[in-house]
Amino acid sequence: MAERISHIPRRSRRGLATLSLALAVSAVSGTLLLFWQISEARAMRDGEARLVATAAEALAYALHHWLHEEGDASGIVPPASGKARPLTDEEADGLANHPASARELTAPRGWEITEMITLPEGQEGDPLPHGIVVIKAPKDAALQNIRDRQIDLIRIALAAGRPDEAANLVKTTPEISFDPDHNIAIFAWLYGRIDPRFVLRSRRAGHPPPHMLFDLKMGGKNVTGVGALEAAGSAALSGETRADGSLTVAGTVNTGPGTEAGAGLSVTGLARAGDVDVTGALTVRTTAELERLTAKDLEVEDSFRCGACP
Repeated sequence: MAERISHIPRRSRRGLATLSLALAVSAVSGTLLLFWQISEARAMRDGEARLVATAAEALAYALHHWLHEEGDASGIVPPASGKARPLTDEEADGLANHPASARELTAPRGWEITEMITLPEGQEGDPLPHGIVVIKAPKDAALQNIRDRQIDLIRIALAAGRPDEAANLVKTTPEISFDPDHNIAIFAWLYGRIDPRFVLRSRRAGHPPPHMLFDLKMGGKNVTGVGALEAAGSAALSGETRADGSLTVAGTVNTGPGTEAGAGLSVTGLARAGDVDVTGALTVRTTAELERLTAKDLEVEDSFRCGACP
């Protein structure tokens, strides 16, 4: 064999070397192209998963705010406690037309995103309906590994809290056919972007009943239409104080030029004020120091000072 090769002309040997090099370059190029195609396909699948997560988060945001408004208006009939149900066609139309809905953002073809209403058990205060968003990947046995990876990416992107609780509520609805291994269920209120550090004006799903846990700074604005105002400590008011209903202070009350209470004024500690007009009764447990007073009934347990009183 070596003797035969030695008789191959030099020009022919150069041609064989060039052919071998071309075949090697072609093989390497083909391998690189294959890896590039695999990488691009994975990037596309990962991008699809991120798009699903974005669409689900946007839908959860809209569902929470729509459900809050409809619940306040008594426009929602929730399921039984511990159960869940899909939205009716009328409710789905209302959600789609709500200002919080991102109408142009939809899930990729084959993916299912379902909105549901549930009534979780063990809520503090009066139970409120909650929203749940269910995500289902396309059913394709040949691509199951890819779908599982996408589901994992969606879970990470959503950072879904309390998924087991949401999933258990969804599983009470047979027509949904929920598979916890390949489907995701999230509570809508987790994506409602409600900052619990602020004082809430009304109950919201996922949040405890609103309480005044922080200072309320009005910046010089007025508080009007008060039915009953109660203060556990001291109430210091530099301007006029007006209450349509009753004004109750457990500590000390200090006011400016005038105090008006529609129903009655009750002070457990010391009351210092300018002009005081009370339609009902004025009750002070210790001392009252007033410039002028008009009241239907007056009760002071300790001392009473008044500049101009009838």
